[in-house]
Amino acid sequence: MFGLLSNLFSPKIEGELGYFGLGDWWLTKFSANERKYIEQKFKPLGGNSRPLTHGKILETTQTASNLLMALAGWFEKAEDFSIGKRIVEKAIQTVGNNTLDAHFAYGQMIKNSYRAREVDSSASELAIFACKNQIALAPQAAKAFRRESRSNELPCHAGYEQLAIILEKQKDYNGAIQLCNQAKEQGWNGDWDKRIARYEQKR
Repeated sequence: MFGLLSNLFSPKIEGELGYFGLGDWWLTKFSANERKYIEQKFKPLGGNSRPLTHGKILETTQTASNLLMALAGWFEKAEDFSIGKRIVEKAIQTVGNNTLDAHFAYGQMIKNSYRAREVDSSASELAIFACKNQIALAPQAAKAFRRESRSNELPCHAGYEQLAIILEKQKDYNGAIQLCNQAKEQGWNGDWDKRIARYEQKR
């Protein structure tokens, strides 16, 4: 009975979040003020002024994780860390078996968390967690990138780059060198030789 009454009085969530069945998550994970702030800030080009929760969507080419990663990109500033963190965590939960979606979701988590390391004590640990998880996916992600682009060229890899920077700050130069060599061997684009030379000089 209580559940029925709750459904009667809960606002109906349409728009992009409603299309992907994220209405309950939206209502339970964010306060009313946070929801208002998110909708005021999220302003993609053109169309509905409140695309997250308003308007009927019949079909879309994006996935739930694509939507959430795009949304998280609007909340990369340190002061928005708490909101961005919750959005990215949900993005990671929705990737399923899509290796590239997982790769990009961890990349977004790295951005959101590393930028907030000075204002939130948990942000640095989350950034390292995201780097390590993206690196763990690197072999599969490399195959997926090459399969999609039909090229042997790979893009830059945020996890390898950011974790190498973190290890350098921790004076773990051997660990940073090992990481750069691993990224280079896998074929990820980056200034790996320059980084390795710099770390070797610091040892």
